[in-house]
Amino acid sequence: MYEFASGVINVWEKKVLSRNDQERMLTAPDKASSFMVLFDTDLGELASNTDDIESIFENDLCLLKEKLMKVSDDQNQLASYLFISFDVWNLKMALKEHLLDDKLLAVEPFVCSLVSYDKLKTRALEVWQKGVLPGDDDLKSVDIGNVYLEKIISLSRQLLGQSLDVDSVQIETAVDRAYFKIKQEAAKKISPFLEELARLEIDVANLKGLVGHGGSFIEGGNLNIQEAQELLESREGEISEENLAKFLEVLNLSFLIENFIKNKSDEIILEQGLQAFLSRRVFEKSRATASGLEKVLAFFYRKMNSHFNIRLILFAKDNNLPPADIENLLLPV
Repeated sequence: MYEFASGVINVWEKKVLSRNDQERMLTAPDKASSFMVLFDTDLGELASNTDDIESIFENDLCLLKEKLMKVSDDQNQLASYLFISFDVWNLKMALKEHLLDDKLLAVEPFVCSLVSYDKLKTRALEVWQKGVLPGDDDLKSVDIGNVYLEKIISLSRQLLGQSLDVDSVQIETAVDRAYFKIKQEAAKKISPFLEELARLEIDVANLKGLVGHGGSFIEGGNLNIQEAQELLESREGEISEENLAKFLEVLNLSFLIENFIKNKSDEIILEQGLQAFLSRRVFEKSRATASGLEKVLAFFYRKMNSHFNIRLILFAKDNNLPPADIENLLLPV
């Protein structure tokens, strides 16, 4: 499966932001010159219509979703799996808008989601008010057309309970727990590697949460809460738990965590490092297989990482930051 998609991606990836493009953006004299490099990438046509970089990225993701659905022969399973994260962000926004009295920041919902924000919001509020379960098709006023998203909405509702007295952290936690649970279920049906990656994503989410002291621990990863806490509290050379040491050896996270602790790095640095770690795992697997699902995954990660890097470089240019200050923060492409 995914042989045709792999062949098409071999063509697509030639135009994605490369390391050479990044270097040109970094060394450009100003933001305008840096932005011009995008015209040599697959973002060129979008950049010709607007200089709003967030609008460019949003449109690029919409196109990517459509293209992946056209070339995949899996009834859109993988594309839905990859893009449902944007619906999850929109779900959090819809629930906060409904349940919180505090005025929310003016944040636009993702339009590259699988379901429109208005339709998702209608369905989420319906489930919240009636306690409608995913299988109650006759009680739906709107069909969002995605069984996994239906399950995430329903489980989020169950985790939040009956109380209207909830805060932003509780909403984030409930939706995240529902998302990762359903995501693991979906991953198991698609690929063993995707299941492995889902567990790693839970580990990464838990490490971020423990560092930031927010949310609750999410089950389903490789690390339990004690191991994750020991990992973050350890100093160089002090990681001694046999299972934990094995985990770190296999996943090569020990240096990242030890470096974070030793240098008392900013949490943003740790988050970037964890995302880079996930990306490298996908890229390594893709190079080993050279085609198939891993090839599609690698292209998606490369796309997302290129957006992050472009955004960071343009921010640096806008604020006259030297390239050396951000070069180590760039994600692998």
